[in-house]
Amino acid sequence: MYSNKIALVSGLLFSGIAGVLTTSISAQATPSSYIFLSENRQNTIKVADPSGNYIQDLIPQDSNGVTGIDGLAIGPGTSPDLYVGTVTARSIFTFNPTNGQFLGKLVSTGAGAVNGQGGLGSVTDIAFGPDGNLYVDNFDSFVGPHIPDGNPIVDPTKTDNILVFTPSGQYLQTLSFPGGGPQVPVGLTFSTNPSNGHSELLAAARGGTYDTNTGGTITAGGNAIYSFDLTSNQTTGTVFATGGLLSGPSGLVVGPDNLLYVSSLDSNKILRYNLDGTFNSVYVSDTTTLGIDGPTALLLSPDKTEFLITGFNSANASIANFNTGALINNFIPAGGNSTWGFGKNEGALWVTPAQIGGAVVPEPLNILGAASTVIIGAFVKRKMKKK
Repeated sequence: MYSNKIALVSGLLFSGIAGVLTTSISAQATPSSYIFLSENRQNTIKVADPSGNYIQDLIPQDSNGVTGIDGLAIGPGTSPDLYVGTVTARSIFTFNPTNGQFLGKLVSTGAGAVNGQGGLGSVTDIAFGPDGNLYVDNFDSFVGPHIPDGNPIVDPTKTDNILVFTPSGQYLQTLSFPGGGPQVPVGLTFSTNPSNGHSELLAAARGGTYDTNTGGTITAGGNAIYSFDLTSNQTTGTVFATGGLLSGPSGLVVGPDNLLYVSSLDSNKILRYNLDGTFNSVYVSDTTTLGIDGPTALLLSPDKTEFLITGFNSANASIANFNTGALINNFIPAGGNSTWGFGKNEGALWVTPAQIGGAVVPEPLNILGAASTVIIGAFVKRKMKKK
């Protein structure tokens, strides 16, 4: 009888708390958009509102073997999946973008191994193309981070490339960089060639000189942006832009002005190019004025009025005004903090609720469990004292 009373009271209390918390949660206004940021030390995805205020971790930290999170992409359809590329797990995983539910491993290490090339290795950036397929920056030459600067150690015998998969993870083809070998691929976007109207894939390869796993150094190919004509199924890229002020191209985004914006990681600049590959202008001459050292991810807000930029060296993120380039909010401080973590935020998305199939849902169950446990415990103690 006594245990039945406890069960009854606990059920009523849990239901009551659930009702209060659910009402409170549902009363919260849904943000106009969300910022998703990969965090590669805690192995999670941080979610913020459009002003950069932290909301929650979308997925549990260090769970399901998802390590070294980097590239992020939203899949096709009205109830899309969140695709997550990983550097150290060397795989692509999928999650529900609204509640963080783990859906599974979509593409495993080694997928797409053909013609002597090793297949899927470390994944840096991923993006869905105009054809609906998933394009993957395959950093197969990556061995591990150099300590303390975090720059990659590469295997000179491996070849980096771009792999193409269907949304269900079926391998389709490999796109090759001219020259082969390590390239350090880090950024993808799509554009339209102004001369012929063809769809193009633009891919940034950082290049540079790196330590190798054999104890020497190698100057990787790259330090260039490559183009692939998707309409004509071009499988070996051509140089779109290189040289000049460009040093370590990383993030790529086409603006509403039909210019390509490029974060130049090793020179702390954001540059603009015409879509025929000719240099246009310097957009931000020194990203440290935005609190960013080593600009990597670069993306526009859904309304095209702001842009987000993350820092490879400073391990942080800022929001700036798109029209002026002026800083709005350095919302992750240099080096991170206990809320945002202390890893690099190289993968990023800025999406609306409609693009991810609804609002991001807080998980109240842990709160409910803790609250009901405390209250039920107090109730039991009082009853035991009366006996």
